[in-house]
Amino acid sequence: MQLNNASLVAMTHLFLQPMRERKSGKIINVASMAAFIPVPYMATYAASKVFVRSFTEAITEECKPYNIQVMLFAPGLTKTNFNEAAGINNEKGVGLSSDYQTAATQSPEEVADELLKALDAKKHFQISGNRNRMGARLASLLPNAMIARFMANSYRKKTGLI
Repeated sequence: MQLNNASLVAMTHLFLQPMRERKSGKIINVASMAAFIPVPYMATYAASKVFVRSFTEAITEECKPYNIQVMLFAPGLTKTNFNEAAGINNEKGVGLSSDYQTAATQSPEEVADELLKALDAKKHFQISGNRNRMGARLASLLPNAMIARFMANSYRKKTGLI
């Protein structure tokens, strides 16, 4: 939460004032697909990304009079060292459907390319990857409680907790 939220807010405010004074600038805040759904067994991470989403959507509107482009970028599973750093490069990652060997992923280069294209197009919001965009749309149609229950049950089955 310190990294995903407190430092994001501190850095945004640090750089925002000079951008307001010169009436130009760009801010990119990186959320995650977890910003759109509850993720049992990664609850704190997912909740921190919901904060990033809400914070970014709010400051997007605050910054419009100052000609500052603010973009929320939400990648999905990307082949990085995230799983290792998060301690889920094991059966937990498989249970969360985030195993790099079996889950749909993007390369860091694909994600960066989408981010730059969205920034050039002056978008305020971009989900990286067609599959992720479709998943976010589908998730928006379902109650969060249903999604959480489904994901928790799936995790338990995949890891043998049921």
